[in-house]
Amino acid sequence: MTRLLSCAGPTRKSEYTCSRFAYTPTSRSYARLGKIKLAIEHHQQQLKISREIGDRYGEGRALNNLGAAYSELGETDNANACFKQRLEIAQQIGDSRGQANAVMNLGLTTAKRGDHVSAMKFYEEALSLARGTDDYRTEANSQWNMALSLRILGDLSNSVESRC
Repeated sequence: MTRLLSCAGPTRKSEYTCSRFAYTPTSRSYARLGKIKLAIEHHQQQLKISREIGDRYGEGRALNNLGAAYSELGETDNANACFKQRLEIAQQIGDSRGQANAVMNLGLTTAKRGDHVSAMKFYEEALSLARGTDDYRTEANSQWNMALSLRILGDLSNSVESRC
């Protein structure tokens, strides 16, 4: 309800804020329907609006969503560029959860390229960051992704419990 009320203001910034909030669910819906290129267009609009109104948190989220869409298309270079920008913004604004999320996503794209050893380092860093913020979702995902990488590497003797 607060978001709706803030959209009623007559300022250009409030119009942009409302537009940015409208793009996020639309983008995710397109992605879930497999219409990744349409999702990317909407994420780019969300990013543009966030930058225009100076919403660094929104900018970081848009970059994260954009990176995820690029990753879905297999465009890991574009995805990593977005995730690195997301990480930089999260560090600048003190968004520890955003940092953990960005590092996790860098690990996922690294693993997607087949470099599971390097991906493990990202997962371990994401786990450490997540534990510092009580971000249980990223903590669990970090452990899960570490287990998957260990399995792919054939390192079944090194249990996730000993790594986590």
